[in-house]
Amino acid sequence: MFWIAAVMALSQAANNPGALCRIRVDASQREARPIPRRFFGQFAEHLGTNIYNGQWAQVLRNPGFEGYEYFEDEVEKAQRWYDLPGIADGREQGLACYWLPEGTATYALDGDAFNSKYCQRIAAETSGGIRTPLMLPLHRERRYVFGVYARAARALDCDVSLRVASSGGEVASARLRVPGPSWTECSAELHVADGPQAGELCYLAVTFQGPGTLWLDQAALLPADAKDGLDPDVVRLTKAAGTTLLRFPGGNFASGYHWRDGIGPRDKRVSMLNPAWGGIETNQFGTHEWMAFCEAVGAEPFICVNCGNGTPEEAADWIRYCNEPPDGELGRLRAENGHPEPYGVRFWEVGNELWGDWQVGHCTPEEYAGRYDAFAQAMLAADPSIQLIANGGDGDWNPRLLGAVTQPVRSLSIHRLIGWDVPADADPQDVFLALAGYGTLFDEQLASMQQLMRDHGIAEPKLALTELMSTAHVGPDRSWYNFLEVPYFAGMMNACIRHRDAVELITRTAVVNHGGGLAKVREVTFPEPVHFLSRIYGSMSGRWPVACSVTCPQYDVDVKGLPALSSMPALECMALLNDDGDELTLIVTNRDPRNAYAAAIDLSGFTPTKGAKVRTLAAPPTAINTWDNPDQVALAEGTADAAPTFDHTFPPGAFTEIVLARKPS
Repeated sequence: MFWIAAVMALSQAANNPGALCRIRVDASQREARPIPRRFFGQFAEHLGTNIYNGQWAQVLRNPGFEGYEYFEDEVEKAQRWYDLPGIADGREQGLACYWLPEGTATYALDGDAFNSKYCQRIAAETSGGIRTPLMLPLHRERRYVFGVYARAARALDCDVSLRVASSGGEVASARLRVPGPSWTECSAELHVADGPQAGELCYLAVTFQGPGTLWLDQAALLPADAKDGLDPDVVRLTKAAGTTLLRFPGGNFASGYHWRDGIGPRDKRVSMLNPAWGGIETNQFGTHEWMAFCEAVGAEPFICVNCGNGTPEEAADWIRYCNEPPDGELGRLRAENGHPEPYGVRFWEVGNELWGDWQVGHCTPEEYAGRYDAFAQAMLAADPSIQLIANGGDGDWNPRLLGAVTQPVRSLSIHRLIGWDVPADADPQDVFLALAGYGTLFDEQLASMQQLMRDHGIAEPKLALTELMSTAHVGPDRSWYNFLEVPYFAGMMNACIRHRDAVELITRTAVVNHGGGLAKVREVTFPEPVHFLSRIYGSMSGRWPVACSVTCPQYDVDVKGLPALSSMPALECMALLNDDGDELTLIVTNRDPRNAYAAAIDLSGFTPTKGAKVRTLAAPPTAINTWDNPDQVALAEGTADAAPTFDHTFPPGAFTEIVLARKPS
């Protein structure tokens, strides 16, 4: 509940805000340590449509023609969420999941596959084939490349086509020649004619004239603009956010992932059950694909090794594969797989959330300490220059872990996914206030972890915030991806800036379709509200905090499922100079979603030019961008007059950046 006294105080402040709000900045008091560039990170995980039909541009949902045992939990969601109807209709006929009958053929999942468990067999006396529902990124590309491994009892000519589902009209076609009974890689280009638009349901069909039998395996349909198989919109928007660090491969997925499954020619990689989340893992996106994404975005790679059911030797070999020169055994293998130069991955996390009973390889702190010792010895022997991060946890995990390890621990990970227990009918404005102020509690948590590490003889303790997301699902859409993520992320980022002596890196949640700031629906990628906050932090010139104080009203808030807060300032401000000292950035969060506040801003040690650049991110707490309304929340850019003392009004629940240029002396 939001306390009545707090409402009254905030309302009074809104009626007379100038008398109550003041921001004082002394730019002459510059702090000694800049904001680390590794604060602007994210991670990816083989979860839902984060990688496949997310970062990865290939659009087919079951490219390997695998059976329903991989898709039991996915079929209903795909029909409901992704508007892919009828994807289970071929089950009783012997068709792979997502594939439907065409013509009068008979079908079977055949174990004599080119790769993995099954291939699709199609036998037709007259005409037959298969089709699959899909969406295409037609907003940017109308050329597509279809590839498939095929064989036939006798030589066959196959027609490949794209059709509009609503009318059945064909919008692209090509011919494939299958020469005979040996598996052959076949490909065709499809040019979509004018007509269908992005988000429109289409079908890809492969048909042939009988009599004949055709086997298909390892298919792919990629837009022609997908360099290295990556979605160019995801690359563009991730780069625009100023992303500097990218963690892979998760997340829970890391605890059961064996990196050798994801290297080498993609058509030779075996599909299998996703060990963490269920569903299929095609292994089409592995180490090299991740590194290509990092390079395209301009971000540093950061890897979390399998400490769940993996071995120290496996982790050490992954380091050698990434970092060894090409004259070493694993460096030579990397070169054979297309990348002679070492990747030079510096940061390595030893497992993910091994304290959690949902984790593959869940264990006690003492058991993890033994694993950490063995992994650390093997990994540092593979490359002494790397930086290791151990699994930190809550409760008594950290003291028990630090009391049991024998190898040095330089850094502990922190995960903060806050809001699971917030009732769905909670007042979104109250939740906003609680999430916005959580960063002040995180200050205390960071200080406590630092002290604990010092107490265990770690002279320069480091902390790594490797997962960060609000999970409160309130409001009409019950979404995790609404504007509530903005105040939470802002408060957590500011807490880390205050503790940047210890916090060495931040990787927020998963890049696409999992709280990282991007949504991809019907193969169209668009920003979620928190993306714009990431863009402000990632692109701001300010790196050196300076003295800043705020006088403003305070509030109390108590929401079930979140910590209660009292005497919480309604405004939070950080002030930062750029490297040259000629630009001053103010980042101000109005934690109150109900009221705007005008504040008198006093500058000392910095005389600005008259004009200031302003970027503002403001929306109701449950506002969300959707496929049919992707611009409901967006970044507003403008200007403002500036002087050594000037006024500015901060909208309700807004995050505001004010950039001031120093007046030449």
